[in-house]
Amino acid sequence: MFKGKLDLQINLALSFLNYLLMGTRASPLYKALVDSGLGSRGIGGGLYDGLLQPMFGLGLKDITEEDVPKVEEVVMKVLTELSDQGFEEDAVKAAINTIGVRNRELNTGTFSKGLALMFAAVDNWNYGKDPFEPLRFDELLADLKERLAKGEPIFENLIKEKLLQNAHKVVVESKPNKDFAKQLEAEEKAELKAARAKLSEEDIEALIKETSTLKEIQEKLDDPEAMKAVPALGLEDIPKEVPKVPTEISGGGDSPTMLVHVLPTSGVVYADLAFSLDSVPEDLQPLLLLFTSSLKQLGTVKGDFVPQ
Repeated sequence: MFKGKLDLQINLALSFLNYLLMGTRASPLYKALVDSGLGSRGIGGGLYDGLLQPMFGLGLKDITEEDVPKVEEVVMKVLTELSDQGFEEDAVKAAINTIGVRNRELNTGTFSKGLALMFAAVDNWNYGKDPFEPLRFDELLADLKERLAKGEPIFENLIKEKLLQNAHKVVVESKPNKDFAKQLEAEEKAELKAARAKLSEEDIEALIKETSTLKEIQEKLDDPEAMKAVPALGLEDIPKEVPKVPTEISGGGDSPTMLVHVLPTSGVVYADLAFSLDSVPEDLQPLLLLFTSSLKQLGTVKGDFVPQ
């Protein structure tokens, strides 16, 4: 756990450090835990900065009680080595590119982008800081890149200061208990029985009445006038024409045809390459799926292969 809400510069650097440590299966800390053979799989999401005191947590599932100290030893050993030796340059570049693009494109899937931005702002707003600060990261990212280019050991120093030398840490060991649910139910019944014994008949009648009133309120239809104040889309708000994507065509002949679509993408350039499969026999085309799958695992390509 880190003491106090972090400023945005440190928070951004920590997000890169978190990716370097735990972001992929090949990340040194995640890989060391999994390869240790002490547990079945890694747990814990690493950095969580949505609290007043951000925290960094990780561990293993299905370990034996006597192996708990060994897990801590693995973690501390890897962190110590990284604080002394640093990360590979290619790994740092990959982390910066990945998180930089992720922040710009804000790919939230089916989740509302507006809500995602609101939640990002709330993390600061809840604790009296500028709610728009987390949305302005371009200058901070440029500054971080400049400091790294000058050889400043940013991530190594963060490991030392925020992890190795941090006195606010704890080792939590969770043990399974087959009787936990029964014990919890028995305790709940005993607590309800004790509370019931303190109630008079008048108190019980009051509770019944309050419950009945609450149920009536919950089942009552909303006031039509109040419902009119709730924003709603009508058919007139839906465009009748299909939006046209601007397209610039160049090349052709002996050169590949290039289609350029100038769209608001927050500075992210997306490139899709299409290859003719005329020369590949139809019975061999399914094997191309294995090829693209291998490239995906290496992080070389995104998307899917679709025979044309």
